Amino acid sequence: MAIKNLNERKVFTLRLEDIWYQKMEHIAVTEHRTPTNIVELAVMRYVSAYEDNHGEIPVEEEQE
Repeated sequence: MAIKNLNERKVFTLRLEDIWYQKMEHIAVTEHRTPTNIVELAVMRYVSAYEDNHGEIPVEEEQE
C-alpha cells in the first residue's frame, strides 16, 4: 500500500493505564522518538502482521 502524504494524519485520543504509558515513554526515550511516534510504529507493525496473515485490508483513498 502506498502512503500518499505522511503529513495528512488523523488525530485521536488514546487512553492508557499509567503503567503502559510509562513503559511506552521509556521506549521512546531509549529510541530517541516521541511517545506518539512509538504508538504509530506499534500500529503500523500490528497492521502489517495482521495483513501478512489475513491479506491486505482495502482502504479508500481520500478525495482532495
